[in-house]
Amino acid sequence: MSRYQRKHSPTDTYRGHQSIYYSTYKFCIFLFVVPSSDEIKKLVVANGGVFQHYYAVSKVTHIIASNLPTSKIQQIRDKKIIRPDWIVNRLLDILVAISSDL
Repeated sequence: MSRYQRKHSPTDTYRGHQSIYYSTYKFCIFLFVVPSSDEIKKLVVANGGVFQHYYAVSKVTHIIASNLPTSKIQQIRDKKIIRPDWIVNRLLDILVAISSDL
């Protein structure tokens, strides 16, 4: 396994299973977000997603932003724009579902 693959592979485990909740998502953060972009990056990568530091049309599936100017929204019309709290809430929902199955 290359250094890049180790750095970007899912590392979070739950009872021996790799976490792949965001395995089909590729995120990019625009502007200021709460929680910080470093915390969001850790959550995304730990759960199987890919974090892109710079926006590239072919490499990004979701844009994380608290607010965007109208001109920026029109430029990235084909991508899904999500709020940072969506990532946190989605993980909490998954954890609740897992714990209710136990």
